[in-house]
Amino acid sequence: MKISFILNSKGILQKLDFGSCFDSEKITYTTKLPDFLQEYIESFLQCKMIDIDLSHFDFSSSTDFEKSVIQSLLKIPVGKTISYKTLAEMSGNKNAFRAVGTALRNNPFPLIFPCHRVIKSTRELGGYSGMLNNPVKKHILKFEGISFDKNGRVMMEDMLENLI
Repeated sequence: MKISFILNSKGILQKLDFGSCFDSEKITYTTKLPDFLQEYIESFLQCKMIDIDLSHFDFSSSTDFEKSVIQSLLKIPVGKTISYKTLAEMSGNKNAFRAVGTALRNNPFPLIFPCHRVIKSTRELGGYSGMLNNPVKKHILKFEGISFDKNGRVMMEDMLENLI
């Protein structure tokens, strides 16, 4: 997997992009990582949740709703998933599940703000990085300990009803 980190001149992360290919055996960093990014990536690889300092991230291209949705992702524990509908409720608008999907598609910091943990209410995966049925999403969820049934849906025990 090739990870690209786009930092501004102040060292604030503007975007994280890991491309369309996921090869867990090879991770290439395209820039020297600041300590805070190294810590966040290591915590992800160890399936640990840590406190995220929001000042390290540039949300200037995100709407207020997108910021709310993306920051709500930090409440989803490693090894669990929630539905788009539940995330909409957490973000203050229970009927905005389609808008939540759009906000997640625009998430400039996947992995750190774990949009891969949001799935359809039917327990199907839905989209990831703007692509439906993206195999990267399933790979990441499996890496975090999520189980799937014979139809490829997330097992009920790995899905939270709500975090409100």
